[in-house]
Amino acid sequence: MTESSPVDTPDTTPDTAASADAPVGVHPAEFPEMTNPTRHGTELPLDRFLDVSLQASVELGQVEMSIGEVLKLGEGAVVQLNREVTDPVDIFVQGIRLAQGEVVIVEDSYAVRITQVERGQLGQMHAQPSNVNTEGATS
Repeated sequence: MTESSPVDTPDTTPDTAASADAPVGVHPAEFPEMTNPTRHGTELPLDRFLDVSLQASVELGQVEMSIGEVLKLGEGAVVQLNREVTDPVDIFVQGIRLAQGEVVIVEDSYAVRITQVERGQLGQMHAQPSNVNTEGATS
């Protein structure tokens, strides 16, 4: 056993520990009523969070495969997805689907033009991050 072991020793056991024979008092927790700090139609102060980085990803489609099929995959294998070429792709931020869009090419890189925003997940979008290219985008 090491010195950092979480096991109680006579030196670390609290004096108020209940004995095995004493009944333990159990009662429901009471919490104060929560109030909504903002009124309907007002914006939350998000300015302090605008520089926080989030992980964004784009999903072309999905497929369900057995373990055997996955183990047979190799270089040159083709995995057919559940979407048509004309279907929109899903845009996720921190694992939450926030938008859909279409795949485009900007110079030599793939990009996504947003075609629909899931307002229910994000609420009103207050600002565009400065590293997002919105050229040619329409609202």
